Amino acid sequence: MATRSTAAASHLQQPGLSRMDALKYLDSVQLLPVQSLPNAVQAINTVSDALQKLQDKRRAAAEPERPVVLIVAGLDTLTEAVIRASNPLRGTALLAATLRNVNRLARTHESWLSIILVNTSGLGPAHYDLTPSVETDQAEKPRKEMPRKVSGEDSIYSVFPSPSGPLLSTLLMKTLDQGIDTHILLSNVKAAQVAEVIKDRTGSGLGKWGIWSPRR
Repeated sequence: MATRSTAAASHLQQPGLSRMDALKYLDSVQLLPVQSLPNAVQAINTVSDALQKLQDKRRAAAEPERPVVLIVAGLDTLTEAVIRASNPLRGTALLAATLRNVNRLARTHESWLSIILVNTSGLGPAHYDLTPSVETDQAEKPRKEMPRKVSGEDSIYSVFPSPSGPLLSTLLMKTLDQGIDTHILLSNVKAAQVAEVIKDRTGSGLGKWGIWSPRR
């Protein structure tokens, strides 16, 4: 069964939308299903052309720059398919070229475009131990102490220590990480699912974390 990935572009939704407003926003969402990495590249190029036309239209009509979100899900899984069919170097080379196009798109429209890359195969270990336990009523915590790094270990790691090794343990994972500015890790920490900023190239969010969804 072929892996299916989706690239979607939509206007950024604000909290407190009515049902009718939400449906109106959903009407503007465009889904581009793809089944291979070359197809994903074509889909990204299609979105790029559409965004350029949107920008030209806004400028011609002196319209305000409303925010747009582009979600690209499954590049990691699609790259793994290329790696299995050929070799890791070819797969990561194609991925790196794709990420350069995504970065170029983000920089071109940085004032109103946000791009979210969603990994579907995960990073490193899936579970972490935390001492003391996670407080489920805690909205956000800054990083207090960084875990001790082993010589040669990857520079991206979680504030919650794990004996299972570094998060970016493969060339594929490292290539993906190089193409993003802010990396948010969703992981299981004892009694809760935690969202943690493990990389923030442009801001000051590194090390902050909060409860994503308490376990029942």
